[in-house]
Amino acid sequence: MGPQASVAGGRAELVRQALAGRATAGVLAGEGRQYQVAARPVMVDRRVVGAVVLGTQIGDALAAELRGLTRSEVSFLSGRP
Repeated sequence: MGPQASVAGGRAELVRQALAGRATAGVLAGEGRQYQVAARPVMVDRRVVGAVVLGTQIGDALAAELRGLTRSEVSFLSGRP
């Protein structure tokens, strides 16, 4: 599949929160894909020196896995109604 990334503007608030010392999580979109992500502050000597954002794509593969685990139908929606 190769490298993937969310839209920079979408993750800006998560990064801002992490740089302020707060861990946060959310769902981001990019290039027709959606990602569930977590942002955490990176600390050195009790100072925030950066942020790390980790995530995974959510879509058909995750829906199929959840369907198998929960025996239920799963849908992911994004965008405006």
